[in-house]
Amino acid sequence: MNLDIQHLMRAGTLSLPSLPPLSVYVHLPWCLKKCPYCDFNSHEMPSTELPESAYLDAVCADVEASLPLVWGRQVHSVFIGGGTPSLFSSQGIARLISDLRAVFQPRHCAFDQRFARSAQYGS
Repeated sequence: MNLDIQHLMRAGTLSLPSLPPLSVYVHLPWCLKKCPYCDFNSHEMPSTELPESAYLDAVCADVEASLPLVWGRQVHSVFIGGGTPSLFSSQGIARLISDLRAVFQPRHCAFDQRFARSAQYGS
């Protein structure tokens, strides 16, 4: 069987009754120390405090820049991973969730019941 990939990739070949919901992954790349087995984009925590505010500004700007690609789709879950997201302050996590709600607007957010954060044991 000879498949013409270009034919299959042309616009209009996929027909969905509605746009599928989105799951958002936010990567917080800092750890207490870099584990030798870890292949994730993660970094040992700096000796000073984490640059939470600057990083969250960048995440929000990145999400806003992606809006044209996802407009009209509902966000139904958010996963915060990394690194060790539990190193972020509770205020930083609250700001992240608030920023995501503001960007996606309430009518597109249904993630109150599907929120997860990973944590490294002992952190």
